[in-house]
Amino acid sequence: MAKISRTRVTDADTSNMDMPHDVENEAYAQKSQEEAPRASRSASSGPVSSGWGAKQEERTETVKAPVLKLKDNGTRVLKLLDAQPPVKYKRHYINSKKRYYTCLLGECPLCALTPPTGRKKLRASWTFIMNVVDMADDPTEVKTWTFGTEVSSQLQDISEDKEVQLDDEGSYFEVKHIKVAGRDAPGTNVTFMRSRYLTEEHSLEPLNSEEIAELSEDRYGAEVVYVNDIEYLEDVASEIQPSDFQMETRRK
Repeated sequence: MAKISRTRVTDADTSNMDMPHDVENEAYAQKSQEEAPRASRSASSGPVSSGWGAKQEERTETVKAPVLKLKDNGTRVLKLLDAQPPVKYKRHYINSKKRYYTCLLGECPLCALTPPTGRKKLRASWTFIMNVVDMADDPTEVKTWTFGTEVSSQLQDISEDKEVQLDDEGSYFEVKHIKVAGRDAPGTNVTFMRSRYLTEEHSLEPLNSEEIAELSEDRYGAEVVYVNDIEYLEDVASEIQPSDFQMETRRK
């Protein structure tokens, strides 16, 4: 199996970076050819950490990675290559822009915006990325799976209830979209399965230890998250529309 050739991201080709890989209560971002975000490529990735909760990591550049896309694709059978997410960060989805922006946490211009009367501050959602193999699509390629707290809670519960590491050799996961009452976007349901059920239920051959070890060498980390600099996010903040702020929930 050939090693991954990582493509460094430049200011000219970042219009589709930080794209959602799953739905999770949020609208899908759309690729925009009109924006060419600026980035501080020599700065550390302060907003990006790892695990379900961990210290921040350092990185010097952003690269593109193959992504797992679940939209309209029904059920996926995945092999996870990480015991915990190697990437954890927050991001804002801006309706008027139809895209996501990585939150800079304590120094984020989007977080600092004052909402109009009757509306909430711009929401920043926890986002996780894990390295996976799509067993039905291409079991020789490492893809990145981005998800929010809906899936992260399920994965943590599975690990605890089944007393397994998510990346154990015999562990696989069935991921499917489900309809959720009162919500337009589908939810995501994750089910644990042992390797012996792969052939019985999906007619798929489990990966052996050598294949898993080789795939694991091609895993991605914080370098796949594009982080705009403060100046660029200040420009974005100046263009935020009142409708980008969610309405306050009225108590009965």
